[in-house]
Amino acid sequence: MLIGAETADGSLLERRWRHDGALSSAAVAQRVRWQLDGWLTWARGRGALTEGGIVRLWLRPEQVAPARGRQLGFWGGADAASMHARRGLARVQALLGEDAVRVAEWQGGRSPADRYRLVPIDTVPVADDESLAVRTAGPEPWPGHVPDPPPALVWPVPRRAELVDDEGRRVEVNRRGAVSCAPARLSIASGPWLDVVGWVGPWLVDERWWDAVGHRRRARFQIAAGDGTAHLLALEAQHWWVEATYD
Repeated sequence: MLIGAETADGSLLERRWRHDGALSSAAVAQRVRWQLDGWLTWARGRGALTEGGIVRLWLRPEQVAPARGRQLGFWGGADAASMHARRGLARVQALLGEDAVRVAEWQGGRSPADRYRLVPIDTVPVADDESLAVRTAGPEPWPGHVPDPPPALVWPVPRRAELVDDEGRRVEVNRRGAVSCAPARLSIASGPWLDVVGWVGPWLVDERWWDAVGHRRRARFQIAAGDGTAHLLALEAQHWWVEATYD
């Protein structure tokens, strides 16, 4: 359903709302109010609020389907909490904009940072049990990807690190994946040196080898440190980086 409004100064406000269930007249009126509240909040915050009220308001169905009802299972199914949560998220989105409420969706990739992306909640269909039908992992093999379990924290900006052996020599990896020496100590962001109590790798990734600008070659390791932490490290262009941290 498209909800549109025009103000006295000629400004137009349009937004599409989607719901897999039946939208009652009260639900439609509620979404109109949320949309206008969101527009007022946005205009006040940017000093764009003009004089004059709304001179025209219209509702236009974008897609209709017969009401066939829904048969829910004995266990699970839509409950009051799920419905309230969906309405709350819709109101937050109406007040703050369509990008204010986003959910993670699988897109695939070799690194943990590439596997998921954040998409507006409006783009995700709603299942019969009011849950989000977010696209899950596909069958693509993604050679060179790090095996499960996935890390708990993916750093938005990778952190610099140093990985050396017992004699202080930097750990390196050649083109064939041979490790120059066994990792023994780790320092993250110029912090204190930590003993390496376990490690596995490398996983080699050679991406876009045909592109002189976009070509990237990386070797990843899972490193367990003596302080009880575990990290996903990547060696690229002779520098070590912490890409993610395990819980």
